[in-house]
Amino acid sequence: MCQVRNKVDRCRRGTILFQDSFSGLSRKYVNNVLGELVREGGLVRMAQGIYLKPKRTRFGIVYPSQTEIVRLIAQRDKAQVLPSGETALNLLGLSEQVPMTSTYVTSGSARNLNINGKIVKLTTSVPKTFAPKNEFMASLFLALKAWDKNELDGEFENNVMRLLLHHADKKQSMLDDLQYAPVWIQDYLKPKIETLRQSKQDENMA
Repeated sequence: MCQVRNKVDRCRRGTILFQDSFSGLSRKYVNNVLGELVREGGLVRMAQGIYLKPKRTRFGIVYPSQTEIVRLIAQRDKAQVLPSGETALNLLGLSEQVPMTSTYVTSGSARNLNINGKIVKLTTSVPKTFAPKNEFMASLFLALKAWDKNELDGEFENNVMRLLLHHADKKQSMLDDLQYAPVWIQDYLKPKIETLRQSKQDENMA
């Protein structure tokens, strides 16, 4: 039986497959078989070299999120990745605006991807960006950098506090990770994080 088809058959529906997931086989052979599977409906081409074994419901195909795909690409490339800019703001719930182009920073190669008709931009960033042990904090730093610091009040402030409170059990690691943020972000977040324990107690008593 065809090795490529055999591997695809053994995958669960909803699995993402890469062109280079089939080691030991020629690229031309793999491309031809994957192309046949796409034409037959056994796979959906999500982007160049990236395929989905579709999970279908009565509402149609269930597609993975861009973030899931970007993380799998980073895992394949042995790189780190984080949402940035308006994408980070939206994913954290700090903004309802859905960006036309999704942006991420990576420790790997910069590139633009067209995933299922939507543009995803990966930009190389410095190691310090990925230094925080708490991934939430790393994403929050990137989100705050994208927001006008003169507008860090009102509803935005409440949403930040909500996020911090949700991660209150990691209070010490959040404080430790502040060293990797710009000074103004440290000054903005530190007093909020330091009050989290009392805030958590107040919430539990309410």
